[in-house]
Amino acid sequence: MSVKLMSLVQDVKLPAAQKLLLLALCDQANDDGENIMPDLTKLVRVSGLSPRQVHIALGALQKRGHVTGARLAGSLSQYRVTPKPTIKPEPLL
Repeated sequence: MSVKLMSLVQDVKLPAAQKLLLLALCDQANDDGENIMPDLTKLVRVSGLSPRQVHIALGALQKRGHVTGARLAGSLSQYRVTPKPTIKPEPLL
């Protein structure tokens, strides 16, 4: 679990389903956002999304550049999470 990545996701402006899925993927990542080999059943359980919603949200996250992935063998895929914050930090006074 990468608390570091999960805290970055808080600053990412996304539709709720995509944000939930991104948090679920971060939960499986190391601090570099790597080594994510998600199980669809677990992603459905953790995110509360349907299998179809998981696939749609994953595709949207890949298009936005928050997630990259590669098919390894058969139905096994490995992903990397790279959240891109969309909220600018408050200026220091």
